[in-house]
Amino acid sequence: MLSLVATQKGKIVGRIALSPLKICSADDGWCDIKPVSVDTEIQPHGIGSKFINRDLEHLRRTEARGCVLTGKLNFFKKS
Repeated sequence: MLSLVATQKGKIVGRIALSPLKICSADDGWCDIKPVSVDTEIQPHGIGSKFINRDLEHLRRTEARGCVLTGKLNFFKKS
């Protein structure tokens, strides 16, 4: 499990979590990326995209088989 937060001026403004995911009752190296949340006032600044890219880098380093993203499709098209 990996959990990241973004802070700005001492305030948490975003969070993402990465956790193991079982597919068909098997623990086979897949992960679930969620939730991705960013304060609405700073959403246009790319923090959510940085979260996703950081998680994907972590998955590559750990040689995970893959990941599942759930959320707004239009956001993930930007990442």
